[in-house]
Amino acid sequence: METGRRVRLKAGIPALAKFLERGLDGHRFSFFVISAAPREIVTSALAGVVAADHIYGTDLEFDAPSGEVRAIKRVPAGYARLP
Repeated sequence: METGRRVRLKAGIPALAKFLERGLDGHRFSFFVISAAPREIVTSALAGVVAADHIYGTDLEFDAPSGEVRAIKRVPAGYARLP
């Protein structure tokens, strides 16, 4: 979570999200973020800009005592593919 708070967003991202939320001439847009980064980091970085339920990122499983990553549960953004 702390890492996400330290992420510097491009200056126009909050304005773009607000513009899309308002819509344009009767058209409505849904703004979603899909990232290979851990979901917790992306959600923290975009707090107040993009709704948490519109953010998809890598779901990790953590070891409770140590806080270390035990497994990757899901990667919705895909993965590198070799030809």
